[in-house]
Amino acid sequence: MTQTVSKSQDTAAWQTLSVSDALGRLGSDSGGLAGEDAAGRLARNGPNELVARAGPGIWLLVGSQFRSVLVLLLLVAAAVSAMLGDWIDSAAIAAIVMLNAGIGAYQEYSAEKSIAALRQMSSPRAKVRRVMSGQSMVVVRRLASSAMLN
Repeated sequence: MTQTVSKSQDTAAWQTLSVSDALGRLGSDSGGLAGEDAAGRLARNGPNELVARAGPGIWLLVGSQFRSVLVLLLLVAAAVSAMLGDWIDSAAIAAIVMLNAGIGAYQEYSAEKSIAALRQMSSPRAKVRRVMSGQSMVVVRRLASSAMLN
């Protein structure tokens, strides 16, 4: 059971295969993988997890605060007030818009950090079949490719 999946097999329409055909292509069977085979596949293929992409930077978060029609309207109002010579109103509107952008960006940044922390604390588990030991609970990121789940 040390067969690996080739690139041509990766493009197969897996949902159209029978269970036995799919298991055969993956080098597994209905009894599951042996512990050492699972460990070898995990070492060869890496952990079973999605690659985390970096969140947006703080400047992108600040810039995204200016996409609202209302915020753009307020900026236009500040510019019109400045052109008419009403500097106090113009400065007040601009200050409120900037304060709103800062608070909004901070809240989004904090939310991204909280989600990342929750993702780190989360460790979902799955029930897998093993050849010698029957069933066992495994942290999902430690699943080997071709593992049989219950």
